[in-house]
This record gives sequence, C-alpha cells and structure tokens, in this order.
Amino acid sequence: MGGFEHGFMMMNEHCPRGGELKITAQTIDGNRMLDRLLAIGSRLGVTRMEVEAKIETPDGAPPALRVIRYFGSSFEPMSEQQLIDFDRKQGK
Repeated sequence: MGGFEHGFMMMNEHCPRGGELKITAQTIDGNRMLDRLLAIGSRLGVTRMEVEAKIETPDGAPPALRVIRYFGSSFEPMSEQQLIDFDRKQGK
C-alpha cells in the first residue's frame, strides 16, 4: 500500500556503506530465492528478481534490503564481448 516499484542493485563489488541483502526465516518463498541464487552460482551476468522488500537503515548501521516475499527471477549471462570487456577491466 502506498508503495512504488524501484530497483536495488547488488553487485559483486564492495559496497562502501556495507549494504546487504537480508533473507530471513520470515521471507515468503525465501528458500526458493536462495535455491535460485545457488543455481546461478558465480556465473557472470544479470539476475533480475521480483521481490517485495523493505529498505532498513537502523541508526548508524549500513542499509539492508530485507526481502519480505520472493515472486520470481530471470538470469541473463554476459555476452562474449561483455566477458572480454569485464576481463580487461579486471586487468586480465
């Protein structure tokens, strides 16, 4: 109620504010979400997940995205050119 759609980006890089994703025992379909993340593993690409979540920022603590409900997801692997560009950026 009163909410709107927006994105929260998680990247395989250190977040200077220490942001984190929280999937708790109260997360509806949280196990299905974790299974999906494990199936993707360390493959490089973009994972889009549809979730209902709340951004929490307790006093002085890093922000966290607490997932309330998981609806589904998709994964798009990097193209060959994107992998080349990624390796070049990493100095490989």
